[in-house]
Amino acid sequence: MNVTITFQAALTTEFRHMLDRFVLIYLDDILVYNRSLDEQVEYLGHYVTPQGIRPLADKIEALRVWPEPTNTKDVRSFMGLAGYYQRFITGYSRIAAPMTRLQSPKVPFVFDDDARRSFRALKTVMLMAPVLSIYDPTLPTRVTTDISDYGIGAVLEQHDGDDWHPVEYFSHKVSPINSLDDARKKELLAFVMALKRWQHFLLGRRRFTWVTDNNPLTYYKTQDTVLRFAMGTPMKCLNCNGDGHFARECPSARGNQSASGNSAAAPSTPRFWTPRQTAEDNEEREFLRQIVQEKKDEQTRKRELDDQRKFDERLKAEMARYAEATKAEVMAAVGRQYLGQKDEARREELKRGWSPPPRRREDFRLDDDLRDDEDIDLEIHRLELLREKRRRGKEAVRGGVNFRRLPSLLGRDQWMTRRLGESVRVMVSEGGRIGKWDTKGAFGQAFVLPKHKDLLRWRPISPTCSEPTRLACARVARCLNCLLFRLPVRLCFNLRAVDQVRARMEEMDRDLNHLPGLSDLVAGSFDVKDMFVTLPQDDILRAVDWLFARYIGAGYEGVNVARRGPQSFLSFGARRDDCIFLSFQIIRDMLVFDLRFTFVWSAKVLLRQVIGVPMGKSSSCSLACILCAWAEFNFLSTLGIHRRLVFGFRIIDDVNIFVAVVGTEGYAAAFWIFEKFQSCYGSKLRLERTDDCLGQWAFAGMMVQKEGTAVHTVALVKNSDPIWNKGKLVYGSYQDFGSYSTKRAKIGVIIVLLHRVYRWSADGFGRLQSFLAVRRELLM
Repeated sequence: MNVTITFQAALTTEFRHMLDRFVLIYLDDILVYNRSLDEQVEYLGHYVTPQGIRPLADKIEALRVWPEPTNTKDVRSFMGLAGYYQRFITGYSRIAAPMTRLQSPKVPFVFDDDARRSFRALKTVMLMAPVLSIYDPTLPTRVTTDISDYGIGAVLEQHDGDDWHPVEYFSHKVSPINSLDDARKKELLAFVMALKRWQHFLLGRRRFTWVTDNNPLTYYKTQDTVLRFAMGTPMKCLNCNGDGHFARECPSARGNQSASGNSAAAPSTPRFWTPRQTAEDNEEREFLRQIVQEKKDEQTRKRELDDQRKFDERLKAEMARYAEATKAEVMAAVGRQYLGQKDEARREELKRGWSPPPRRREDFRLDDDLRDDEDIDLEIHRLELLREKRRRGKEAVRGGVNFRRLPSLLGRDQWMTRRLGESVRVMVSEGGRIGKWDTKGAFGQAFVLPKHKDLLRWRPISPTCSEPTRLACARVARCLNCLLFRLPVRLCFNLRAVDQVRARMEEMDRDLNHLPGLSDLVAGSFDVKDMFVTLPQDDILRAVDWLFARYIGAGYEGVNVARRGPQSFLSFGARRDDCIFLSFQIIRDMLVFDLRFTFVWSAKVLLRQVIGVPMGKSSSCSLACILCAWAEFNFLSTLGIHRRLVFGFRIIDDVNIFVAVVGTEGYAAAFWIFEKFQSCYGSKLRLERTDDCLGQWAFAGMMVQKEGTAVHTVALVKNSDPIWNKGKLVYGSYQDFGSYSTKRAKIGVIIVLLHRVYRWSADGFGRLQSFLAVRRELLM
């Protein structure tokens, strides 16, 4: 049992005069070295030469011919030999992660593709293992670290006068807890683990260089105590220099490019590297110091006030007067005598003739004294004001009690204009029969953009949000999407998402191959205009009625909408426990309510949208698609035998149409179909052609190109090469059926107007005024 220990002790005793002079002993391996050694020696599975250290060739050959593991034991054997030489491999832990996982007895052995790639990669990197330099304490040394969410990598290098050469590589897997830290903590953790790994090399060095890509870490010694405390355990490890383990100078490769060149000129005494302080650094440190000091002062003041309240009679009397004043305010607000809890007689009076005011009132009281203002519920508001004042509105100071006014709780901030109050009152009374009123809802803001750079035509952007019956609106929108997405392809061109374009094009190619006499394909791209501006709302309801009629004719009675999740199902009348059943009549009533009560704020004026599809609501995109589907159905129904020649796909208001040219008169028929398509949307809507008539155009984040009878698509992404000779980069944009963002719309409007004002303003003063106006708008 103790053979190994006894043998090591015997050899150590026998060679005790020669140890660490020219003899090294480890069990049965004995190394004899000399300053003039020229030949290579084998020691512990390595070739040791004056040029460096490398693995033994027979060990690498054993790894190269190693068969694929069939069980956990084979994996452990292979990983044991490969892990012995991990110091030669960059990123060993990352490469060996799938194989390392199979060593655990708790993991079932499944040699999948990831494990097979890891097994082969380990063989490859072992065959290309570099020669590592022998560590020399007199040469300049640097430690380079890097970390990711799953592993740590480090390399120890030395400079021989010509170049940097690796001494050893190190990698380690990051624990799940440490993977949640920020970049500074993880970079610092990598450095601490590298120091622990190579402390036998770095112990006692006067200076070495730490190279990291996290520049803020280079200032950790100059930061305030609060920031250094936030770094946690790694910072404690770096600051534990009581035993004088090593001196630290760790400039960043990004922050100090000449650090490696000056390493040889280190001073004779250890010192810390201190970066040059700037005015901004001093100001930031002073600001942090003041925050810490203010927090300490606040805690001290609170302790003093607590002691003062216990013994200061004058303060107790002031608090009592405040309590009496509060009772008087409550009596004035309620309009009745204050009822104390200790008076039995008053308690009986409370039971007989008085009840607290309701927390919420459905009706609205108009006050003529307010002229153009309307108080929603002033009595309840006053009670809430007193409650909030008792909780938040008092501030105790030395020598008394001061009260600060809370502007957000004042009555005038709760008032509405008379027109807005009337609108809200009607919406509550009528919307309550259809859906639950959302008390947190608010009216949207209206922003406009010049339509196609024409200053006489303006387009509203995000003018409203689905506020009054938000949950009901969302469920109705899901019902409309359920009905819309189940329409057959032969009836309309609607697509549910951008990823369906390729599938639709494959179907089109199959159908074109079955057309006899096909000679060419005429294509075009269009954008449906004025849908949100000039279209009467009666046309929207007629399009919805057409959609309902198709499903009512098939026997359906409504839609089951899931209470949780986006699922919705057509129903013949059967109800499900996990769904809410909405009949077609209820869906239509909700749409009528939604179209009737569409209010927006524009230039501090409340307006009602009476034409066009209301933008920003849950059902906006669904209604736009239903309008287009209705027009496409009427167009396709009138083609007769030419229906088989027409193909297309559309996302909201962007539509592509393809017409096959068959026979000698195919072009005439194709042009006739194109003219008929452009008139199918009626006089209230307008089609604008977006292609260049040369067979290529942009559509929903991709470029569509027609070559003969074939159609190809190429995805356009940010910073892609300008392969289409547009002279600018193309950004992909994807449309969905969600609501619009008011903030993004506002930013878009401001950016467009700012560019135009900058081009039109000839003087600097005008440009300055425009910038100040935009800045003021963004701060609102």
